[in-house]
Amino acid sequence: MMRTPQRGAMAYSVKTKTVPAPYKGWNTRGPQADLPAEYALFLDNLFPNKGGCELRKGCSRMVTHTDVTKVFRSLLPYQPTSGVPRLFAGAQDGIYEVTAGGTVTSPVSSGTNSEWESTNITTAGGSFLWCCNGVDKSRYFNGTAWTVLDGASTPALTGVTSSDITSVTPFKSRLFFTVKNSLSFWYLPVNSVAGLAVEFPLGVLAGKGGHLVRIGSWTVDSGTGPNDYFVAMTSEGQVIVYTGYDPSSATNWTLVGTFDVAPPVSKRPLVKLNGNLCALTSGGVIDLTAVLQTSSSTPVPPLSDNISSAYKDLYDSYKAEFGWCATHFEQRDMLIVNIPLGLARSWQFVMNTATGAWCRFVGWDAEAFAMFDGQPVFARNNAIYVAWEGTDDNSAAIVPRAKTSPNYFGTAGLRHKIGLLRIAAKTIGTLPIQLSLAPDFAEGEFNGSLATITQQLALWDIAVWDVDLWPSTGQTTSTWRTVAHYPGHNLALLLRFSAKGVSFIWYSTEYILQNGGPL
Repeated sequence: MMRTPQRGAMAYSVKTKTVPAPYKGWNTRGPQADLPAEYALFLDNLFPNKGGCELRKGCSRMVTHTDVTKVFRSLLPYQPTSGVPRLFAGAQDGIYEVTAGGTVTSPVSSGTNSEWESTNITTAGGSFLWCCNGVDKSRYFNGTAWTVLDGASTPALTGVTSSDITSVTPFKSRLFFTVKNSLSFWYLPVNSVAGLAVEFPLGVLAGKGGHLVRIGSWTVDSGTGPNDYFVAMTSEGQVIVYTGYDPSSATNWTLVGTFDVAPPVSKRPLVKLNGNLCALTSGGVIDLTAVLQTSSSTPVPPLSDNISSAYKDLYDSYKAEFGWCATHFEQRDMLIVNIPLGLARSWQFVMNTATGAWCRFVGWDAEAFAMFDGQPVFARNNAIYVAWEGTDDNSAAIVPRAKTSPNYFGTAGLRHKIGLLRIAAKTIGTLPIQLSLAPDFAEGEFNGSLATITQQLALWDIAVWDVDLWPSTGQTTSTWRTVAHYPGHNLALLLRFSAKGVSFIWYSTEYILQNGGPL
């Protein structure tokens, strides 16, 4: 008679295993069984870099509108060639100056639509912030006053309906415009902020129809120095590229080609990334430079390839929501992709531009992002916040979460049980960390033990110089912990904690494990 194997006692062998923190970031693309240990199944509020995973910094409220019904949905930085940078924000009743912080009550330039687009341009006449939204008349700020533009203004804007302009882009010393429901672009004279706008039709090149969404520039190093190409993107994902500087001249305005990519998301799809031009599309975050330069028929994978399923799921559900945009935080090697979730909520999918690793930020709920004076800022409801600052979210705790890829610990086919584990991390402050282990591809729950990592810091007039640690120093701390769990052929670590007034960099996890039989 055949005997049925029983899941009973395991004949154990004990070994240790050190696994790096998931510094290669969040990965939803590959099969879990083949996913290397350097990836995470989710990674929230932990920014992956070459050294490990760093707890993201917080945010602080910069400006509040006294009327809670006013909602800021655009941020307009003014960066003059000299003098102090200034920040403006668009709400449903106009443009507000928010540079000084505190509270605001009334706009500096009235309007009816909050979704402004802007650019900075400097001419012989000074430094200008040029703004449009496709509803209100376009306008500019010259450092002192706002000028609303139309055919009767001084200076006048003619050749195009001022209130129809949906985006503005500087290219080769000119301003270029897209207008609503059109496959043409318009351009101004060189070094001008007004004047006669001339139409340039692209309809014969856009075989898929639609309308122009945005204009950008693509920088290419041809070997004799960088060269900028003019790029126009349609709502159907056609990218039309020209080289030259004067659209009125057939000799120096030459068509490079029309390229097909996935349709763009929202009216803010383009972002410059280290000279490359990238786009938010239905298929992910794509590097247009790589697409336009390839000579192969093989599709170029998007920059967001590792998180493609998470990105596409949110696109399917929230593509019609306002707030999709991307911001390059160059000082910290971050590409911040804001994804609106409706009901004034949003997540940020964040890429380390040096390594390509992704993570997700939760808790900021932004509707618009911008860089201002070297720092990211975002708009949320009736307030403006400075991001990546401090150690809490405007006095609220930051909650990081992670789940590592399932680990077979080098012995696939055998069951494993963790006797002890410890997190190697550099910390400042006290961190009660919740740890769990999920066996055999289970989702797992955060119901494990709460392991507290405490950093003992020096106190003034008590600490000993060159011996004790000061708050800016931190130290690598690791304490062995037990975590109750079911044995599994593979195990994934779940980590979560609530952080306020602390810093944390996760380097690795060390396990003491027992290997059993295959059943």
